[in-house]
Amino acid sequence: MSPRPIRDPNRRPLVLPERVRTSGARVPEPAETPGEGTEAAHMTGETEVGPTPGDATATRAADWAGHTVLIPRSPGRATDLVDRLTACGARVLVCPVTTQVPVEDLEPVDTALRAIADGHFGWVAVTSVNAVDALSAAAARAGISSLGQLPTRWAAVGPATGAAIEAQGASVDLMPTEHSAAGMVGAFAAATLPPARILLPLGDLATTTLADGLRTHGHAPQVVTVYRTVPREVTPQVHADWTAGAVDAVVLTSPSIARQVAAQLGPRHRVSGVAIGRPTADAARDVGLRVDAVSTEATTDALLRALASALGIIPDPSPQEAS
Repeated sequence: MSPRPIRDPNRRPLVLPERVRTSGARVPEPAETPGEGTEAAHMTGETEVGPTPGDATATRAADWAGHTVLIPRSPGRATDLVDRLTACGARVLVCPVTTQVPVEDLEPVDTALRAIADGHFGWVAVTSVNAVDALSAAAARAGISSLGQLPTRWAAVGPATGAAIEAQGASVDLMPTEHSAAGMVGAFAAATLPPARILLPLGDLATTTLADGLRTHGHAPQVVTVYRTVPREVTPQVHADWTAGAVDAVVLTSPSIARQVAAQLGPRHRVSGVAIGRPTADAARDVGLRVDAVSTEATTDALLRALASALGIIPDPSPQEAS
């Protein structure tokens, strides 16, 4: 007998889903909202930055000198970007504005983990490292030494999440080229997989984009909230720099971070905004933040390209272009 849906008291009210995008292969997009994509980017003055072959981030250090970039996330999640920006000559401020904590009721998480172990879910689709950590903790509570012991297939939203899954002994079978929930929907659609039960271990602020998109393509998604996102107060130094106009650009990696930047620091039109994904860009604009570039990838190279675009920094020409 199949288990009943997992009781999940940890969910908060959700917002409407975003556009479903593909992951590289061509699939129908009947649910696409008119006005989004590159045309909307042109209308709002922003640039959408996607995958670029080769190294498109090589710039002169002098081009970055004098620029201050705020990265409002935990230092451990920003190390590579901070190192690259510092090497380019930029001043970097790292100050998390949110933090993730366990859900108050762990029973739904543990029930979901047991269901995976029983073979109930053909796939687990993971959209953050935080969710991997929560599932690993649930596995430990169940006496399971690694996620790799679970009889399921794993989908990861991007390289960082994929690396976290692999570090827990599991293999990643699906990863979209656009690192977002919408990109993951497109990846499942492009893979033309048979209908499957898919567990979605999400944060309490996640939208219905992933669940709705998978359901549209014939799958049976089930959401379980595995962590909560709560505010974290900015440091006095960051607040002073922002107020004094000393920050030139801010990297917005999620809608919750965009909302907290606006709530704690306030909108400042002179600060160039770089967002990962359309949902983050939309959330930033909704709270009055400026968005100059949207990266479809959550990689360091993609964010450097987006920051260079937002700040008007032109990459050095390649050897072929210079000759």
